Amino acid sequence: MKLIFNITIFLFLFITPSIYVNGQTRGFFDPLPSEELDNTELIVIYRERISPDSTNIQNTVEFNSILFLGKSISLYQCLNSHKRNKILRESKNIEELRQRAMHAPVSSFSARIFKNYPTGKITTIDRIMPDEFIYQEDLYMLSWKIHNEKSTFKGYNIQKASCSFGGRDWIAWFTTEIPFSDGPHKFYGLPGLILKLYDTRKHYQFKMKSIEIATNSQTIDFPKRKFIETTKRDFFRARESFRQSIIQGSNEFLIDTHTQQVASDNLRRNNNPLELKVDH
Repeated sequence: MKLIFNITIFLFLFITPSIYVNGQTRGFFDPLPSEELDNTELIVIYRERISPDSTNIQNTVEFNSILFLGKSISLYQCLNSHKRNKILRESKNIEELRQRAMHAPVSSFSARIFKNYPTGKITTIDRIMPDEFIYQEDLYMLSWKIHNEKSTFKGYNIQKASCSFGGRDWIAWFTTEIPFSDGPHKFYGLPGLILKLYDTRKHYQFKMKSIEIATNSQTIDFPKRKFIETTKRDFFRARESFRQSIIQGSNEFLIDTHTQQVASDNLRRNNNPLELKVDH
């Protein structure tokens, strides 16, 4: 047990130099086949700015995420995770895989969020090392209020909307000029694409960085392998339990004092998840 715990802390320190506050870790090579769900029509890049430590809001982390929009299904994930998986899948042998893995980009979060798959559901695949979990939520779980306030952003006419989700109050700016009822993370259901999104305390901020039309060969794929099926509530509990076990138990295990302290400090500072609670 001590050995397993030591390895886990080592992974947190050296394999995951950047951790998304949701408890998510960098992407992993997926050698198994995938199921093609939909053709990608539009690709949206968002710039995310987050405050992972609720006790030090001025300390922010920035990274890019990507939204693949299909005719009926979308996929949202970290841009580096997408790049990393693509690089590793192109490896022709184990040695090439090892070399590519050393230089592949590090992901800020590993969750993959599929909207309207299956129909009317949001399916999230996420990791609590060393396992991958899967859970579902209702697609139309957000109660939006659309306001009269309008503006422009990067040449698009945008309109304000608001909702409550995950223990936070959110402001979204969407455009009907891009007729996809979608946006970053799990946000969905407005009459147009969300270009800007932030919670009222500005702990989480998303801004559209670029939009491009996908090529004919780009698809939205779902990995074909076994996951641990769970509920969102149970996944959040397990994730927090894992986090606390490292913070509280690191001193009991046979690793040097400096490593213990770094591991515990890293996790203590990641205490401000996007979803503070389970709404449904």
